[in-house]
Amino acid sequence: MNLKQQKKVFTLSEIAAECNVSLSTVYRILREPERADKPLRRMVRAHLIQNGYLAQYHSEDAMTVLNVIADKYQLHQSSFHFLLQKVCLEREINLVLCEEANLEKTVRSVKPCGLIYNVCPDKFHPSLPSVIIHSGYNSAMCTSVGEDDVAGISAVFAKLKELGHRRIFYFSPDLYDDDQMFQDRFIADRIKRCYILNGLDFDEELLHFCKISEETHDAVMQDVLNFFLSMKDRPTAVVTPSDVYCEAFYQRFRQLGIRIPEDVSVAGYGNIRRYKEFFKEENFPLKRVTMLNPPLTTCDMPEETVSAALDFLLEKINNPLVRNKKLLIMPQVIFTNSIGPVTKKYKPSL
Repeated sequence: MNLKQQKKVFTLSEIAAECNVSLSTVYRILREPERADKPLRRMVRAHLIQNGYLAQYHSEDAMTVLNVIADKYQLHQSSFHFLLQKVCLEREINLVLCEEANLEKTVRSVKPCGLIYNVCPDKFHPSLPSVIIHSGYNSAMCTSVGEDDVAGISAVFAKLKELGHRRIFYFSPDLYDDDQMFQDRFIADRIKRCYILNGLDFDEELLHFCKISEETHDAVMQDVLNFFLSMKDRPTAVVTPSDVYCEAFYQRFRQLGIRIPEDVSVAGYGNIRRYKEFFKEENFPLKRVTMLNPPLTTCDMPEETVSAALDFLLEKINNPLVRNKKLLIMPQVIFTNSIGPVTKKYKPSL
């Protein structure tokens, strides 16, 4: 069967101009697609394919990597997946998104060379090299790469101290469980270091940890806010281990006329705002977080995290006997005008 030829939108000269290369470079890549071994030349090859001059080109050396997540409706919890897509595209590695429940089926189907996990598995795949992007794992269990979340929170504390804040309220859901792997920012003893290392007086009431779930979220957040507003020496700043918990503070403060950041500074973690276009209707509570005004000060996973995870995986693919490793990378701290200098204390009635 003859395939209908794709319409050529750009001429070769126009492709050269679009990519800012010489016409001779375009001709070389047209004759030998494998010469497109650099980002700029790969862009030329992509234009040639899109405009019908070349058939889809696949390198014989290309490999496939699976990115294992909990499920497709929780992509906001797999924020590094979007960074991983970018890195794999630059290196010409095929990346396939895979829900953990479908792992075995997907492995049989696409025959990957290795796995990069986001979800915390009970056990890793027995026959494929694996790396997990999660700071809670140690090198005795698996090679892991993650952001140093406590260092990120400490950097936020340091900035708040610089702005004159001395009493910082930290709310976190109580997620600690011996059978699970949670980031250190969800563990009270780890967060105490942020106060001590920044020379801030530590008071037990400044750390508020309590059980919370999707079903109890609204009620628990209401209790937390009532506790915060009733504190005799009310903190001038609020920090949480996830952006999603900040929305309740924004809403209640607005109702009471408490201004952010003039009266209380607020900061979160995770940079949910970056992934707002991926939230569907069922993610509406998360979508609201992306629309907070002023935009939230937060911490984000740096691109080096996924680059390092991919490097470690390629190393394990090439040498199955290589020892497991653990790497923590400083997160990117994104300061916005949701935090500001301490002014007069503002205490409206409840």
